[in-house]
Amino acid sequence: MSETKAATSNRSSILLPIVTGSVLSGAMGALSLMAVPVLLETTTDPTQLFHQWVTMYGYGHRVLPGLAIVTALLYARTARQSQKQDQPWYRLAIAGISTACIIPFTLIFMASTNNALFALHADAQDGNFRLGIEGGKALVTWWSRLHLMRSVMPLAGAAVGVSTLSTEKIQFRQAHKRNARLRSFRTFGEDEFSAL
Repeated sequence: MSETKAATSNRSSILLPIVTGSVLSGAMGALSLMAVPVLLETTTDPTQLFHQWVTMYGYGHRVLPGLAIVTALLYARTARQSQKQDQPWYRLAIAGISTACIIPFTLIFMASTNNALFALHADAQDGNFRLGIEGGKALVTWWSRLHLMRSVMPLAGAAVGVSTLSTEKIQFRQAHKRNARLRSFRTFGEDEFSAL
């Protein structure tokens, strides 16, 4: 494969994880910035609040961790392709790691809050209210803040991906100009030689 085709192919393969990482970050941010505030402003009953949170969590859990893993794997594949072509690959690896970090962040920083909200939901379903509406809202607000912090990780990965793509595009243009100058120099030399 020619150098130009390889560079174009690599740039194209970088676009997919950038897009999926951006979608992931946007979907995650939307939960904290739009869905949770609606829950907090419209709910007056703790049972309803915990039920809505569990439902929202369920929908997010079905899609978002898988999308994070797919995005990280796409970055890893692109990094490997870049490495095979002797191109810089470490930024793409960093982008993938940044995206995948939502999983350990969840396990380390959010699991206790998630578990508390699940337990409160179960208790509320049984008619036991260990926490009133204000305490429930405070806990959901805390979860929302942690979740918003977590949503920055795939956004950072996408930013690193865009930075890599921009750098490669600049390098590609410089190489293209250099090759054009060499071709014009060769053409000039051939014309001069044939005139002799």
